[in-house]
Amino acid sequence: RHNPYYFRYSLEIGLYIFYMFIISLYLSNRITRKETITRILFLMLISGIFVGINALINFYTGYDVFLGRIGSPYSRIAMKSTIGNPNFVSSYLGMLLPIALYFITSLDFGWSLSEEKERSFFWKILLTKVVAVFSFVLFLIVVLIAQTRSVYGSLIAAFLFFTIAYGLYKI
Repeated sequence: RHNPYYFRYSLEIGLYIFYMFIISLYLSNRITRKETITRILFLMLISGIFVGINALINFYTGYDVFLGRIGSPYSRIAMKSTIGNPNFVSSYLGMLLPIALYFITSLDFGWSLSEEKERSFFWKILLTKVVAVFSFVLFLIVVLIAQTRSVYGSLIAAFLFFTIAYGLYKI
C-alpha cells in the first residue's frame, strides 16, 4: 500500500533538488568574476561558523540559541543547531571543510590591489586566513562529535579529490 504522506515528502525533496540544480546552474553561468565567487564562499564559511558554534552549544549544554532547552548535555542527538538533525549539521559543515581548506591554502582571491591600500590588503588576507583556520578547526570538531560515518567517507573522498586537483593544477 502506498503512503500518501511519504509521496508528498518525496515530491518536496525532488522539487528542492531540482530548485537547487537550477539555481546552481544560473549562478555558475552568471557569476564570472573570481572576487564575487570568493565572497560568496566566504559568506558560506561565516554561516557555517554560526551553525558550528550553535552545534557545540547544543552538544555541551543541551541548549539552543533559538529553541531554548532541546535535550540533555553531551548527547549527540541534541546537536541540532539551526538545521534540525546531527546528520544534516555534520553534512553541511563537512561540505564547507574543503572550502575552508581552499581559503587556508590559496593566496589569490581575485581581489584587486592598489598602491595606497597595500597595508589594508595584507590585513584583509590575514583576517581571511584566520577565519578560515578557525572555521576549519570548528567544522572538523563538529563533524567528529556528530559521528556520522557517511560524512567521514565523503570527507576522505573530497580531500583526495582536492589533493589530486591541486597537484594537477600546480603541474
